[in-house]
Amino acid sequence: MKAKTTPTAAELAQLDAYHAQVRGHLDRLAALAARVERGQLDAETSAEACAVEAFFSGSMQEHHRVEGFLPVEDFLAQLKLALSKMAFEREEFQEASQRFRNICREHPASGAAAEACYWAGVAEYKARNEPSPLRETARFLGEHYPQSEWARKASVWMG
Repeated sequence: MKAKTTPTAAELAQLDAYHAQVRGHLDRLAALAARVERGQLDAETSAEACAVEAFFSGSMQEHHRVEGFLPVEDFLAQLKLALSKMAFEREEFQEASQRFRNICREHPASGAAAEACYWAGVAEYKARNEPSPLRETARFLGEHYPQSEWARKASVWMG
């Protein structure tokens, strides 16, 4: 086991600077969510969302793509889906599962709902390392979103 070391002043200063950046981007994200809820869906809002996402991803890679214009409710669900996928990609499976489930619960009529429910089951499976969440997810999708591609994908878990 590695011995704990006391951080240097420079390391603490760097951590403080990073926390300030995170706070700033979280403020930007809150302002962005408010704009979306007011229906301000324009090029500036899209660019702001991309900038915030790029900061939090740290990789500048695309995590989720939405093409075309959407009603506010659907757009908000898609933004939440992107954030959920980022947590999943960081292997923060409990957080990802909760985020995906929140989309299922808060935006059940959105185009993102079935996909979010699917990934909630996968994230729960990864977090617990046992298959019952996959079967439960397949059953749920078959009942609530039977015509979705996500129900078809999950159907293999019923076997």
